[in-house]
Amino acid sequence: MIGASCLDCRINKAQQAQLLAKDTEIAQLKERIRRLEEEISKPRARREHPDTSHEAAARLDPTEVEMKILRLVRSHPAGLTVEQIVQMSGDNMIESTVSGRMRALCRKGFVREAPDRRISSRNRARIVWLPS
Repeated sequence: MIGASCLDCRINKAQQAQLLAKDTEIAQLKERIRRLEEEISKPRARREHPDTSHEAAARLDPTEVEMKILRLVRSHPAGLTVEQIVQMSGDNMIESTVSGRMRALCRKGFVREAPDRRISSRNRARIVWLPS
């Protein structure tokens, strides 16, 4: 019986270590989400851009735009180009808006570039964005 209790101890310690690792992973994910929400809630316009750009950036909700884009990319594991995202969005998104959000999502670790490119409707090679 003594050996069995020691085995129980080791199992419990192993389980505790696994739970601790999961708790750490969850805490890291929560922090990543908090940073993403903080980062994407800021309006985006460079200082040297005209007033109209600053006004447009203030009206834009990057949280909503980035989340829509991220949902689309995640629903297509083979990846999407900016052109495909614009076509699938169903909103009045334009390529420059989506393109800017893709770089931001990439910096934050939510999407990544695929090694291959796809040819667009304008016969140009385009980046394929994959979920991370």
